[in-house]
Amino acid sequence: MLSLKITRDAILWDHAYGLTIFVDGKKIGKICGNETRRFTIPKDSKVIYGKMYWGAKTRSYELNETINNSHLLFRKYATSNPLVIFGIIGYPLEIVEKSHS
Repeated sequence: MLSLKITRDAILWDHAYGLTIFVDGKKIGKICGNETRRFTIPKDSKVIYGKMYWGAKTRSYELNETINNSHLLFRKYATSNPLVIFGIIGYPLEIVEKSHS
């Protein structure tokens, strides 16, 4: 099993909404805006992403075995597409490795 710390930025209009976190299509938990949580995931995990309750999905992030004890940040990204901004065709959060902790 791998240990993974995840922090989520808050977007002004969605601070209170939980973002459901998926690893390889399986739900591992929820995280709200400006929250940090630690998750345990299978060693052979390949992909992580988040989904809002209405189905809008974040960008995906490919995982590998070196991700153990890493800190991932779900952060907002700039877009001028109103369909993404309001979570209609995707959600304006990308996943980046923040640091090892």
